[in-house]
Amino acid sequence: MLRNARLCLFVLAALACWSATSSPSLASDRAVGKSTSPPTSSSAPSLGTSGTFAILAGTAVTCTNATVAGNVGVSPGSAITQTSCPVTGTINAANAAAARAQTDFFAAYEAFRALRCDRTLTTLGGQTLLPGVYCFDAAATSTGGVLTLDGPANGLWIFKVGVLGTGALTGTGFSVVSRAGTPLPCNSVFWWVADAVTLTDSNFVGSILAGAAVTLTMTAFTRIKALLAFAVFIVAACGNDSNNPASNTNARNPAGAGPAPVSLGSAGDPGASGSYAILAKSGISSVPGSAVTGDMGLSPAAASFVTGFALIADSTNVFATSTQVAGKVFASNYAVPSPINLTTAIGSMEGAYSDAASRTTPDFLELGTGNIGGQTLVPGLYKWTSTVTIPANLVIAGGANDVWIFQTSGDLTMAAAKIVTLSGGARAKNIFWQVAGQATLGANSHFEGVILSKTAITLQTGATMNGRALAQTQVALQQATITQPAQ
Repeated sequence: MLRNARLCLFVLAALACWSATSSPSLASDRAVGKSTSPPTSSSAPSLGTSGTFAILAGTAVTCTNATVAGNVGVSPGSAITQTSCPVTGTINAANAAAARAQTDFFAAYEAFRALRCDRTLTTLGGQTLLPGVYCFDAAATSTGGVLTLDGPANGLWIFKVGVLGTGALTGTGFSVVSRAGTPLPCNSVFWWVADAVTLTDSNFVGSILAGAAVTLTMTAFTRIKALLAFAVFIVAACGNDSNNPASNTNARNPAGAGPAPVSLGSAGDPGASGSYAILAKSGISSVPGSAVTGDMGLSPAAASFVTGFALIADSTNVFATSTQVAGKVFASNYAVPSPINLTTAIGSMEGAYSDAASRTTPDFLELGTGNIGGQTLVPGLYKWTSTVTIPANLVIAGGANDVWIFQTSGDLTMAAAKIVTLSGGARAKNIFWQVAGQATLGANSHFEGVILSKTAITLQTGATMNGRALAQTQVALQQATITQPAQ
C-alpha cells in the first residue's frame, strides 16, 4: 500500500544497468504483435509470489514522501533509497525471496502478453468500458481524462499498451473510476505495458506490469499494483482510501465512494446550516444586482449588517425579503423564533466546519502543491497545508452519491472566468470545501459545492456558484449569483 499523494517512485538512470539480455524471454518477444491465444478475460494470470510485495525492483527503488505498507524487494540489484518513506513490511534486498518474486513476475508478464485482445483502443479518457481485454498498438496517453469501468466488483479489465512492440503509458491528471461508484479491487484491473509508465497527479486503479521504469509523481494510488520488468517492479497493495475501512480511519460513505458526508442538518430545518444558501456571522453584502436562490441567515450580527439588498421587512418581522433573493432573509434581531433558529444554525455551521477539518488519513495529500487547475478529481478526502488555487478549469467526477471533502489550512482562490464542472452525476451538495482562510471566486467564474470558511467568502463580479456559502465572518457578493444545490 502506498499512502500520501506526495509520492515519487523511480529508478535512477545510473542504476538501471539490468539490460534486456538478462531476460531473454522478454527481450526477444518485444516485436511480437497481438497474440492469437484464446481470450482469458474471465480470470487473470497469477502473479505468484510477486503479488506479496508492496514494491519489488530489478535494480533500485527510490521512495520519497510516501508510506509503504507491505514488503519491499530488489533483485538482482540491491539499492533501496528512502526519504521520508517508512516501510511497515520486510525489506528484501538481493535475497532469495526477491529473486523468486522476479521469476514469478516474468512468468506473469509473459502470460499477460499472450492474452488475445477483445478490442483495440486509441484513447483512454472519456471511455466507459465493460470487462474485457483492451489493447493499444503503441503508446497510451491521457491528460485530464477519466476512464470509467462499468461492471461488477468481480469483473476483470485488462489493458495492454504497446502490443505491436513498443509503447508507454503516460497519464497526467488521469483518473480511473467505477461507474457504480464503489471501489474496484486492484486485482480486477491489470495494465500490461511494453515500455515505461509515467503517472503524474493521477488517481489510478489496477495492477501494472511494465517492461521499463515506472515513475509516480505526487500521485494518489488508492488501489494499485505495479510490476516492472527491467528497471523496477512496484506492487502497491489495494490501498489507502476512504472506501477501504481496514486501511483508513475515516467513516466510509455508506451510499457511494468517498468519505462519509459532512452533516449540515436537515434541509428545511431553520436551525440547520443546510437550510441556507448563505449563512454568516458578521455580515452579508451585495453589489446590486446579485441573485440568491435560497434563504440567507446572519447571526449574531443584526439585519443592519445585511447591506446592498434593500431588505423589506415582513409584517411578522420574523424575516425580510429582497428582489435579489428568491427566499427569505433572517437576522438575529428579527422576531422569534429567528434568533433561536439562527443561533442553532450557526452552531450547525461551526460543527460542520470542525467535522470537515477533523477528518484524517487523506486519500490525496498536497495534490499539485495546491494548484488543482486542469485536474479531474475523483471522490475522496483531499488535504493541503497551503493555499489552494484553481487557475484553470476543474472537473469533479463521480456518482450521484459520491462524496468529496477538500481541506486547506490556507485560502481558496479561483481565477477569473474559470469553471468547475461536475461529471458522471456528481452533485454539489456532496462536495465540501473546508477553508481555514478566505475563499475568493474570481470574476465570471463558476463554482460547485459547499464552502465552509473559517473567515470570509467573496464572489467577484459575475461569479456564479451552485452550492452554499457558509462563512464564520462575512459573505460578499459583487453582482454575483448563488443557487442552493438540489437535494
